[in-house]
Amino acid sequence: MAGLGLAVVATADLCLKYGDRVAEICSSYRHAQDELKEQATKAASSWMRVSTQLKFLQKIESKLTEEHRIILDQCLRAFSTKLVEINRELESYSQREETGSSRLRLRITRVKYAFKKQHLEKVLETLRRWDDEFDPTWYLTILIADRQLDDELTHGTGVTSNAIQSARAIRSTLHESDQLGNARKGLSLSADELQSMDMKQIPFCNAQVASRGGNGKFYVLDEIVYHELGDTASKIARENVRNLAQRLQHDSPETSGLLQCKGFIPGTTEQVADDVTKYTLVLRGMKGHHNPRSLRDLLVTRTVLDSLSTKFEIARTLARSISYVHSFRFVHKNLCPETIVTFQHTEDSRLSTFLVGFGDFRAEYGRSAMRGDDLWERNLYRHPSRQGATPQDDYRMQHDIYSLGVCLLEVGLWESFVEYDERGTTRRLGSALQLPPNSEPSAYLLANMKDNFVVLARNSLPRFMGTEFAGIVETCLTCLDPDNIDFGDPREFMDSEGVSVGVRYIEKVLLRLNELRL
Repeated sequence: MAGLGLAVVATADLCLKYGDRVAEICSSYRHAQDELKEQATKAASSWMRVSTQLKFLQKIESKLTEEHRIILDQCLRAFSTKLVEINRELESYSQREETGSSRLRLRITRVKYAFKKQHLEKVLETLRRWDDEFDPTWYLTILIADRQLDDELTHGTGVTSNAIQSARAIRSTLHESDQLGNARKGLSLSADELQSMDMKQIPFCNAQVASRGGNGKFYVLDEIVYHELGDTASKIARENVRNLAQRLQHDSPETSGLLQCKGFIPGTTEQVADDVTKYTLVLRGMKGHHNPRSLRDLLVTRTVLDSLSTKFEIARTLARSISYVHSFRFVHKNLCPETIVTFQHTEDSRLSTFLVGFGDFRAEYGRSAMRGDDLWERNLYRHPSRQGATPQDDYRMQHDIYSLGVCLLEVGLWESFVEYDERGTTRRLGSALQLPPNSEPSAYLLANMKDNFVVLARNSLPRFMGTEFAGIVETCLTCLDPDNIDFGDPREFMDSEGVSVGVRYIEKVLLRLNELRL
């Protein structure tokens, strides 16, 4: 165990060594054309964030579990190999010159000057890939209950980056005494802020888009409604919403698949019943994005995607978003195509995917109300033990992972499991599910649907997405089965911080999805 810890520290050192060299060479590009200058600045900024995280991990490595270290070591080794390769290529196009001081200056050879843009793009893509693979592990580390992490975040990093500020803010909500300082003031917003905005409903989704004027700035409004709360439950609900809003003030929306939160509105101007408590999360829309559409809208209209790579990217982002929600110590409880929103990039046709629909969320280890509903279109995405008006089991992270498996299956087949009539009102189970004729939805869902999903994953999905993707989907769909070797034994996940199941999820789902690139 100690040997593995030393390996993590040593590999992180290697990443820092070659990453610093790459950053140094990229900085010499800042005197080039505007486009190259912008890319060089992005690369330097990204590396500063990464190096801060690596140095922090080296200091708290002894607090990690062995399984956590194995995942980290795997990520770091792949990253260091890529950095060494990029450094070798960049230095072959550079020359070092004495400056008359102790420092060296890099000069790019003019003959190969045209390759600079290509290499900068490669650096940025490597750093983006690192963010995709490492960020879930980074936020999982923040869950570890140890005073050393607080001390290092507050005093030991030597530099304040967005990553450290975000980690510090999240940990502040994990401490009852707010030992790192209360950063949650000002999260409560006035409903008056929405009065002058134009509202637009996102198709097949409960969320709305609010915008003002033509400056391109917009917000996504996500409602959270509680019914019949007593005084104590009402206080807990408000604190949970406040904590969620705080933890969603992270610095990596596109990587996490979670929009950054501006704050929440504790009740809007419209009238609601006396037994209803209503909150609205105000999520910041990303600059350069437009045309919001739910995943259900894309599936129902059979929207043609640019490439197979888009489906893989949607799948990876969804998987990361659930990891982040769990790292923030919440369970989502409502993952389905209606709670997944895509935006198109203004400059091209690329899609960015985000998880919304936090209407049923709760604290990960909060008390489950054991109250559900009989809506088959919602039970379709629930594990059998959580279906119906009175679910059998307490909700836990694996139930979100099961729902993710259903969504990934639907994305892979690219056929909606819920179909609508021409008016878009009457719903029925989709033909893609290959159900027996005259099946009654609620009864079939409870007795047979999970097994039917597994059959589809094994027999139909490989033709569209490959056997490895199909295997990942099956892992998610069977994560609550006693004989599932990855998630089946609940005794392996008894730690109060939720780190064990989070690490296993990264290993068995996230990293495997990240390896699937065309």
